[in-house]
Amino acid sequence: MKKQIRIKIKNFYKFNSKYIFDDSILRIYTGKYVSHEVFIVMPYLEHEKFSDFYLSMTMEDIKIYMFQLLNCLDQVHRVNIVHRDLKPDNFLYNSKTKKCLLIDFGLSDVVSNYNY
Repeated sequence: MKKQIRIKIKNFYKFNSKYIFDDSILRIYTGKYVSHEVFIVMPYLEHEKFSDFYLSMTMEDIKIYMFQLLNCLDQVHRVNIVHRDLKPDNFLYNSKTKKCLLIDFGLSDVVSNYNY
């Protein structure tokens, strides 16, 4: 299990530094597995819980939110990555600054022969 976690961190770090060019996709600066704990250094995005702001969103806010979410998915799909755990908790969003961050690629997978 320890080796699998190290390999996953290493692979995601390589993938992240090679293919992802947008700040809206989680970047990993480094990761370590120490004493059965995983430590990952990544950027911080000040954000609100989805449940705290979605009821007050205007149509324009919804369009911006969805555009950014779909843009993030487009970027990862272009390099044959499927997230497989897309939900509001894994798409951090700051409704004031309109910045976002797609996170938690723990269930993601590389798909070969993906016809885009």
